[in-house]
Amino acid sequence: MPQKIIVQEGDNLSTISERYAVPIRNIIEMNHLAAPYALQAGEPLTLLGAAYSHCSQRRRFV
Repeated sequence: MPQKIIVQEGDNLSTISERYAVPIRNIIEMNHLAAPYALQAGEPLTLLGAAYSHCSQRRRFV
């Protein structure tokens, strides 16, 4: 079942692909994106077969 998400500040195809365990090619095709694939914060995307992965978020230690 498709899942709708909203692009967050700093997101790109790679981070979304990792976070939701969806291949980049699927994100591009499902949303009819064209090169250079620049995403804007607030933009809605549809992901097919998304499985949110809390562990894939980057953590920064200081």
